[in-house]
Formats: sequence, structure tokens, C-alpha cells
Amino acid sequence: MYDTLLDGSLIVDALWQPTLCLLIAGVVAALLARQPARAHHAVLLLLGAAVVTPMVSAAFRAIGWGLIAPPSHTIPESTPSNQIPALSMNYLASAFTWERLFGVIWIVLSIVVIARLVQSIRSSRRLLRDSRPLDDPRINALANQAARKLGLRCTPTVRVSDSIACPVVWCWSKQPVILLPQGMADASDAKALAGILCHELAHWKRRDHVSVFVSELLACAMPWHPMVWWTKRRMAQLSERACDQWVLATGQSPTVFAESLLNLAPQRGNRLALAAVTNKHGLVRRIHHILDGSERRRPHTSGAWLALFIGIAMLLSTTAALAHRRVQVVTSNVGAPAGENMAIGDQLAPTDKDSPFIVRVTPAELDLGIGEAGKPKAGKLWLINTGSTPMQIERAKVACGCTTITRFQIGPLAPGASMLVELTMTAPERPGERKTKDVTFFIQGQPPLKVPIHLEAGRFDTE
Repeated sequence: MYDTLLDGSLIVDALWQPTLCLLIAGVVAALLARQPARAHHAVLLLLGAAVVTPMVSAAFRAIGWGLIAPPSHTIPESTPSNQIPALSMNYLASAFTWERLFGVIWIVLSIVVIARLVQSIRSSRRLLRDSRPLDDPRINALANQAARKLGLRCTPTVRVSDSIACPVVWCWSKQPVILLPQGMADASDAKALAGILCHELAHWKRRDHVSVFVSELLACAMPWHPMVWWTKRRMAQLSERACDQWVLATGQSPTVFAESLLNLAPQRGNRLALAAVTNKHGLVRRIHHILDGSERRRPHTSGAWLALFIGIAMLLSTTAALAHRRVQVVTSNVGAPAGENMAIGDQLAPTDKDSPFIVRVTPAELDLGIGEAGKPKAGKLWLINTGSTPMQIERAKVACGCTTITRFQIGPLAPGASMLVELTMTAPERPGERKTKDVTFFIQGQPPLKVPIHLEAGRFDTE
């Protein structure tokens, strides 16, 4: 996975593709602002598309699919090797150090976010374990009545906790468990409490605990993108408003429900135990929507709308994943001067049936001989597919900045085809010193192919 994160194409895709998906999610949320249930489902699906699209794009690149025609890299045979431009698809050794840094930051941030999620899960479970059953027939009857109004066939359990500031619901069990603060259980108005209980059970009805957990996992996969976190917060706001709609749909008075919410203190920290109020800033907007009548719409999303949202997310993800140049299958010897192919084929040793290498390199070691101290010297290698199926050439990597690959092509290599690789290495500074550096080729379906490159610094008189 680490090598995958260092791939420049994946990093570029991970920057623009999620940004596009999340911008569209923001637009959809704005257009459906008065229909929070529908907006919530649409944003959740687009958040998933934002994380999945770069991975799908990497798969499409691996098999050579793309919407943009590949560029022509034809180089005249008469072009001197020291004038051949480096192709944009080359992986020049250690030149893209920012990619390594980005990959390390990505992995570290993911580990931190995963650790925080695990801690939140443990905290929520401890909160449930430390609570105690509520022996109050009046409140239990209100909870059962709220469940019936919502059309639930479950029997909710009500418990009391000293560790919470406002009611929360735990949905990760066979029946919903509502936790009430001790003070609220001792002295609460029946009408006010009925709306709060209905709101918490609406989370169970909507399966908000599942969508919250999925959004947390998606944030773990892409923790560095600020729009992922913004979208997560937007989803939480839409979820709360959709539950408020369910409360009003059961006949609860908007004024009474708004007053009951204002009397609650925010509850933070437990991501999987859904609280009635998480912050005062968001509560102000919720109260406004409750009182202005905008939350008296249909509180659920029909199957037709869900199918539409799924179709849009899939279309967007597939189109964005294909928005790159496709690669061409190499079906013949690439870049071979006339009469050179047979000589190259003759250099290959008989294929070992047990060898894991299908794409082989010749020469197996490249000795550049003697070069002028401190000056680059050019050399050539050939990659040859000795198998019966196309092999995907993924990338090349050199051991240090003294070696540069000047000619290389990424993409499928057909059976029997060969590919020319040109490179330069800078000789040591001191005459008589010899150095060896490796060039490694990464081919899908076989181990990395490593080729030692030797070069000795000689003394050349300029007289």
C-alpha cells in the first residue's frame, strides 16, 4: 500500500477527484436544503464516491482504460540519445520526494484518525456499560408511545447515566437503548420528554448509526482532505434535521419541541452514541427550521430518489475515474534500431519454468564501462515479455539522483514484445573509483526486477 500511495498519478487523482465529488455534494445539499433526509442520503453517497474514485481510477490505469487518447512519443531513430526528452510518465529516482512525504503524512494521519475512532467506540461502550436501568413506568411508557408513533416494532430500553449532559441513543444492539441524564430522568415534563425520545428513536429508524460509522471510516481513508471533514459535519446537521422532521410528523408541537431542545446541554465525544444536541451553534439553526415550518415536509426518502442518487454517484465516480490518458498496448519492439532485435533475443538465457519473472531484462547487468569523472554516460536496457499474456509495466525506480531514466513507457507489454529503456548515470568524481547503482522495474504479477548498473570514472586528458 505504501508504494501505491507514492504513485504520482494516484496522488494527483486523490487531490482533484474527491474535491470534485465533494463540491457536487455541497451543491446537492444546498439544492435540497429544505429536504434534509434526501440531502443526507445524497451527500453520503457522494462522500463514498469521493473516497472510492481514486482507487477505481488506479484500477482503470492498470488495465489501460481512459477517456483521453494517449500522446504520441515517437522519437526519430536519428535523434541522438543525449537529446531524447524524458517522458512525462517516467518515474525519476528520488526526484519526487514530495510524493514520499505526502504518502507518509497520509498514512500517519489515517492511523491517528483510526485510533481516535477506536477510542470513541470504547468510550461509547463504557458509557453504556456504566449506565443503569430506569425504573420509571411513566418514562418507559413515553418511550414505547414514541416508538409506536414512528412505526417501530421494537421496544426501546431507557437507562440513566451520570456521564452525559443530554439524551443519547445507542443503536448498536438488537433494541435501541436511550440514555438519559440523571437530572432529566428525575424531573422532566412529559410533553417535552416525548419529543426528545421521539427524536432519538428517529435515529434508529433512519439507521443513522450506520451512516455515521461509514462516514468515520471514509474519513479514516482520506483524513487530510478538509472537505471530507466539512461533508461529515454537514451530514450530521442534515441527520439531526431529518430526525426533527420525524418528531413534528408525529404531531409534536414545534414550540414545545424547540423549548425542550433549548433546555439541553450539548453532548460531545461519543461518535457512535447519537446525542440529541451536539453543539449550540448548530442548535440555533435547528430551532429556526423547526419554528419557521420548513421541517414539516415528508421525513423519509423514497426508493426512486435513492436509485437516482446511487446512479448519479456511480456515473460521477466512473467518469472521473476514466478522466485520464489511456495507455497503448506495446505489440512490437519499441524503439529498436534496424537489425538490433535478433541480437537482443539471442542474449536471453533459456526461460526457467520455475522462474517468477515473465518480463525479463537484457542485459541482466549493465556495465557502462569507463566514463569521464563527474560526467553522465548513457546506456540501454531491454524489457522483454517472454510469456503468453500481456504484462503491465507499472513504473521504474532508480537508487539515487545520479541515475536518470530518459526513455521509458508505462503500459501493457504484449507477449513477445520488447521495450527499450534508456538511461544515464553520472560517473564518480575521483578517477579510478567505480560505483554500482540499481534500477528497479515494477511489473504487475511478478516480483520487482532489479538491474545493477556499473560505471567507473576514468582519467581523460583534454590536451
